[in-house]
Amino acid sequence: MGFRNLRAFNEALLAKQGWRLITQPNSLVTQILKAKYYPKGDFLTATHKQNMSYTWRSILQASWVIKKGSYWTIGSGQDINIWEDNWIQQKGNSTGTSSKPNNCGFTKVKELMDNNYNEWNASIINQVFNPYEAHMILQIPILDKTQPDTLTWDGTRDGTYSVKSGYHAIIDWANNSNSNNATSSNCSMEIWKVLWKLNVPPKHSHLIWRSLRNAIPVKGSLFKRGIRCDPLCPRCLDHVETIQHVFMDCEWTKKVWFASPLTLNLNLNYLTEFYDWITYMINNIDKECMEKIVAIIYEIWNARNQLVFQEKDLPPQEISAIAFRRLHEYQTYGEKQIPFQNPVAKGCSNNTRWSPPLRDILKANVDAHLSSDGHWFSGMVLRRSDGSIVGAATRSHKGSSEILMGEALGLNDALDWLEKIDEHQVILEMDSQTIVKAIKEKAIVRKNWGRVVRRCIVFLGENPNADIRWVPRSANRAAHEMAKWAEHEPNSEWSNCVPTCIWPFIQKDKGFVTPV
Repeated sequence: MGFRNLRAFNEALLAKQGWRLITQPNSLVTQILKAKYYPKGDFLTATHKQNMSYTWRSILQASWVIKKGSYWTIGSGQDINIWEDNWIQQKGNSTGTSSKPNNCGFTKVKELMDNNYNEWNASIINQVFNPYEAHMILQIPILDKTQPDTLTWDGTRDGTYSVKSGYHAIIDWANNSNSNNATSSNCSMEIWKVLWKLNVPPKHSHLIWRSLRNAIPVKGSLFKRGIRCDPLCPRCLDHVETIQHVFMDCEWTKKVWFASPLTLNLNLNYLTEFYDWITYMINNIDKECMEKIVAIIYEIWNARNQLVFQEKDLPPQEISAIAFRRLHEYQTYGEKQIPFQNPVAKGCSNNTRWSPPLRDILKANVDAHLSSDGHWFSGMVLRRSDGSIVGAATRSHKGSSEILMGEALGLNDALDWLEKIDEHQVILEMDSQTIVKAIKEKAIVRKNWGRVVRRCIVFLGENPNADIRWVPRSANRAAHEMAKWAEHEPNSEWSNCVPTCIWPFIQKDKGFVTPV
């Protein structure tokens, strides 16, 4: 291990000690160090003092790792400083808020919330913040103001700091800093390193690699190489089809980017080459957002091929929804580094299709759907042991960039709905194995979706006959279609019936019910 790597490991290890001081406030070590070094504050606000011990000085010097890679998950909002803490971006290593306006008396995030509901006070936020920040804040869900605010590490799935994730974060930050001063060849190497580390299907990364090397068969390139073909773009028929035109300059493509949840307006883009644009994005946005961009690029090319070879013209509003759905499916079921474990094999004779619950028990299937305009929609179907319908419901939420958050919102809606109709003898089923596994293991998740995990754990503890199970998409089809239908009828409920378009899936599931 080189000197830089050894230093990064030591800083990551010391940062772990600082993390424990934050997350274990009642431990004896924390109480002793707090009483001696920061009696009136917390670890992140502690400053250097004279006569510090070597151990404390080392831990304090490594606090920058936690500050840089963490953000606040919002609960009550009373512990988060609006102007000093990282909370708007809900990502580590992000920029802070704009400076505090003159004559502004707001200090804590709690003051920006509605006093009576789990909602933001939109009028105050729009007055205090610039339009971009106001939009970002209003997208953050407030799930339960009775819960404390939680410092969340961005480098792990559950939001808890680990030495391994801290080490990799330090190395990545150093590489990104060095790349700003590197030559163009070194920059290219960094691009490939980032590209191959993205959690996207290999064919997506391969398409980007080929595009950056001008190795995809756009008509302009084919024409230059002597192949007899019409070099014009098959959509606009107004410009030569180049890589730049396909992915950035075509009016259809611009509508795709603007209609996506990323709302990228390429009319304002000053980068005139696709290579420069990808390089800029890789160096200036987080990994999750870059994965979405790569997914959209792939679907743009896929839609172009469908137009050329199948004469199928897809509307630009649908491209991002298709891209994110396929990305979600790959990240949920195709991650080789996360071994698949079915947390809910009990009580399910065939989990590849819908199975009825036991008599006197209801089954609630729930799923979430991300629309092309950035909203999450959830669909819920409640059925009896004979497959008959108790009810169905849909809900909508403002966009969240995190897929797990969207799935958690759907589960939270299901719990709200079940409490509203006073049904507690229920088996919940959903196709997000990460969320179900966290609930089954009673995991401590510091990210925002962890609040739904905690709520569901409490719900199951208070209702011994209730349960939650993971099922594949094929066994959750009715809820999946309800979530898609929610775009047409959001925030609606049905008693003893479902929308007509969902009925065929209900009837198919009833075919699997064995008569008693």
